[in-house]
Amino acid sequence: MKTILKLAVRLMTARKSRTILSIAGVSIGFSLLIAATVLIATLEHANTSIVKEKYGDYDLVVGYQSAESFITPHIVHKIQHLDDVEKTTPFLYPYIGKEHSFQDEMALQPMYIGVKDEQLAREHQLTKLSSGRLPKRGEVVIPYSLSKAENLHIGSKLQFPFPPQRPQEVRVSGILKKDQALQSIVLFDFRWLGDATGQINHTTTLLIKLTDAKQKQHIIKQLKEIDSDFYIDPQSMKDKEQDQMGGLKPVVSGLGVVIVFGSMLLFLSTLQMSIQERKREFSVLRLIGAQKKQLIWIILYQSVIMNVISGMIGLLGGMVLSIVLKSTVAQISGIMIQKLAIHWGAVFGNTLLAIALTIMVSVLPAVGAGNQSPLQAYRASYDIRKQRLLSVITSGVALALSMSITFCNYVYIHSPKLYLLAVGLLILSVLLGLSLFIKNTILVLMNVFSALFSSYGKLIGRNAVRQLRRSTQIVGIVLLGIMVCIVGTGILTVVKNGTEKSIQDQYPLSHVISSNSAYDERGLSPEFYDRIDSIPHVEAVPVFKSIAAYTQGLDMNRVKKDDKLMTYTINGRQEVMIGVEGVDFQRMSQSLPLHVVEGTTDLNDNHVVITQYTAKLLGYKIGSMINVIEDTAVSFTKNELTVNEKQKMKKSARFKVVGIIKTLPLSDPEDMGVYVSPSFMKKRFSVDTLDEVHYKVTSKAFEDQVEKTVQDVTTNEPSSKIILFNLQEELNQLSRQFNQRFSILIVTVSLICFLSFIGLMNSMASSLRERVSEFATLRALGTNARRIVQITVAEGMVLTFTGGLLGAVFGTIILNQLLLALDYHKLTISWPFVSLALLVSPVIGFLATLSPALSLRKRPILQDLSKE
Repeated sequence: MKTILKLAVRLMTARKSRTILSIAGVSIGFSLLIAATVLIATLEHANTSIVKEKYGDYDLVVGYQSAESFITPHIVHKIQHLDDVEKTTPFLYPYIGKEHSFQDEMALQPMYIGVKDEQLAREHQLTKLSSGRLPKRGEVVIPYSLSKAENLHIGSKLQFPFPPQRPQEVRVSGILKKDQALQSIVLFDFRWLGDATGQINHTTTLLIKLTDAKQKQHIIKQLKEIDSDFYIDPQSMKDKEQDQMGGLKPVVSGLGVVIVFGSMLLFLSTLQMSIQERKREFSVLRLIGAQKKQLIWIILYQSVIMNVISGMIGLLGGMVLSIVLKSTVAQISGIMIQKLAIHWGAVFGNTLLAIALTIMVSVLPAVGAGNQSPLQAYRASYDIRKQRLLSVITSGVALALSMSITFCNYVYIHSPKLYLLAVGLLILSVLLGLSLFIKNTILVLMNVFSALFSSYGKLIGRNAVRQLRRSTQIVGIVLLGIMVCIVGTGILTVVKNGTEKSIQDQYPLSHVISSNSAYDERGLSPEFYDRIDSIPHVEAVPVFKSIAAYTQGLDMNRVKKDDKLMTYTINGRQEVMIGVEGVDFQRMSQSLPLHVVEGTTDLNDNHVVITQYTAKLLGYKIGSMINVIEDTAVSFTKNELTVNEKQKMKKSARFKVVGIIKTLPLSDPEDMGVYVSPSFMKKRFSVDTLDEVHYKVTSKAFEDQVEKTVQDVTTNEPSSKIILFNLQEELNQLSRQFNQRFSILIVTVSLICFLSFIGLMNSMASSLRERVSEFATLRALGTNARRIVQITVAEGMVLTFTGGLLGAVFGTIILNQLLLALDYHKLTISWPFVSLALLVSPVIGFLATLSPALSLRKRPILQDLSKE
């Protein structure tokens, strides 16, 4: 083995330039992998701190949403002693929910919350203070808006009611942060509030911090075993933001895998070049008695040595690259990075894994070289026709199946999984038939080469085909880069454009004030809308809260069959659920486009307007009568829905269709509802509050002034749930996310192209070194040195252009298959990137081949002719 190792080292040092280039190329791939590992860990660490600051450093909230239920001290003690529970802190909501007995007394009061002055309690967003401290006995923390409105400060005294106990005077100990979510709450000391409200030892919710967040689901299961009625907030938004890093982690990780795959292809190409160059040496070794396994070990030793060196250089280079890219990554991600977080276990583990994988890909060419007969080893060219018949057949079958599945699925089945299967089959076809695809593409292009280079065109094509064995992986790297670019940019662009359109359709007036209230809760008051609408330079549209109702006596013979339509059996009849909503069509039409298909939108008492979609689906037309009953009058008994006869008259209505509109602005195009006048909605169903107020600023010059006024109006509205939505801010955030992912994608593709550049330079240098006698013969027959350089440079350009062309074709097909899986049915071709691919790919070939080609000009003809 020692002799074999020495021989492997000697064979490597005999071609120092090729070995150095190979190590450099693979080292770049390893450096990128290590840099990605370090930077992802750094982003995770920084993002974790941001997420903890945003959501608090706790893992679960468990308890009830009603004042009638509470966690007893015994249950609290039991939860505290569960495995993996580090610490807990209690919260008391004495007047939460709708079932407590003091709704009238507390209707105009802020939400009372009892907290303990503990570190874990300070992690909750409801306890964030702008000044002061958390309350002790007889103290209160008040909202920022209340302190400004009433000119209150630390030490001020207020009186609050505490039914069923007497009112008490308390001292202000702190002021909450200026936050919409904190506008309508006050904080008291936990034990003192329990005494003041007669709820001693009551705990409404318990904040839980775990020793290991990975055990969250196990703890949730144990909590459900304690009480199945527990409401548990698993902090899923926090976990999602922490895991996905704003969506960057899966993108960076996926592209990191692509880079490693490209590095493996580069190394495989390098190894095959080495084997190709050493054919005759290997044949001589075989003839003098060397065994097959000894040749295999020589090649494997080369692989191990080169990969270990590449791994060491890549480890060092990755650390340096991490330091260099730290600020750039922070700028792209929008996450502030103070210092690198290096997890050495992951760094060394990924390095060893990459080395192991790259060594593994060298096994097949090593075994192939060992099994080759000495006579075969003397053959200098590679005949693509000798490619394994099974691979060719499998590739063709996979391609045919991919196209057939895509077509049939598009026409008949419409299953996203089948589109993904088609993508997998197409990728398999490309992997198995890459050499065949490259050869046939070059042969098709040979006519073009002949037109450009006269009689040398066919020579260029034949030389490119002859060298496919050593160049297939290089062309594959170019193809990989172009495919990733086209598929990635195509999907990112379609998703961005679709999301933008969806947001713009949903919020056409650019600003929204949402009540953020549940279905059965009161929303914003009509007076609130009047105050918004009265602001100068504002056009506002109200969106009233709706009720869910069931049809009564629906004629199912007129109902159109539709998979999306769900029916319910009520008192033995098939009915459907629809929404009933008050709409001010006159006000809406002043600010939004309203297309009336038939009839009118002028509504009297029991007149309704429906959408064209509802009319077609349920068979309604102008003059049709619609009978409905509110969902609260329908109950589920004995496995079927039945109408409560006592509430039937009170909660049912009969409508007449007087108008049909194309769609209702601010609503889903397939929203199935009936729209009545707001006055009738109030009179018949006692619903007169608003779910949302949409508005736009008619003059940009007054935007800041309007926003300030809206903030003031919102602050005075007695609700802690109000959410303000700004369309432009949402679109800006979407654009930032797109730019982040696009930047990462372009950097990755650029690095893949650089790998192909190194590989092709290495490949062409080796190939030209083998064919010096051929070029010397051409020069002896009268071909000048300049033409020789042109031929060799054109050969490299042909190879990379072929990779670019195939990448554009297959990338476009895969892009459209994936878009079909995402239910996007418009043919998409990324013309800018397809054009760029076709222009850049031959440039890579030109630059990579130029230096080796120029070296031919200086070679002595007679010396080269004396070679075989």
